Amino acid sequence: KPISEGMSAFTKEFIVGSDDEEEESSDEEEEEEESAGAVTMELIKKKGKLTRAQRNKQKRVKAEETALKERRAKKQFMHQLNEAHIHNKAVKKTEKEQAERQLELTKLRN
Repeated sequence: KPISEGMSAFTKEFIVGSDDEEEESSDEEEEEEESAGAVTMELIKKKGKLTRAQRNKQKRVKAEETALKERRAKKQFMHQLNEAHIHNKAVKKTEKEQAERQLELTKLRN
C-alpha cells in the first residue's frame, strides 16, 4: 500500500499556476547558483600530500605572517609608549598650573 495518494489538489494548482513565474525565477536562481558555486570552489582546499616545495612555501608564508604580526605589535607598543610620554607631560603641566593657582589663592586669602 502506498504511503500517500500523491499531491493534493492545492499543490497541483500551485505548481501548474506558477510555471510562468518559475521560468523567470529559475534563470535568476541558476545565476545565483553559478556565482555561489564559484565561491565554494575557491574555498575548497586540496587535501592530500604536498610536495617539499609546497611545504616550504607554506612555512615561509607562515613565518612572514608571524613576523609581520610581531612588527605590528611592536609598533603599536612603541606608539603607546610615546603616547604615555605625551600624557605624562600633560599631567605634569596641569599639576604645575594647579599648584600655582593654589599658591595664588593662599596669597589672596592671607
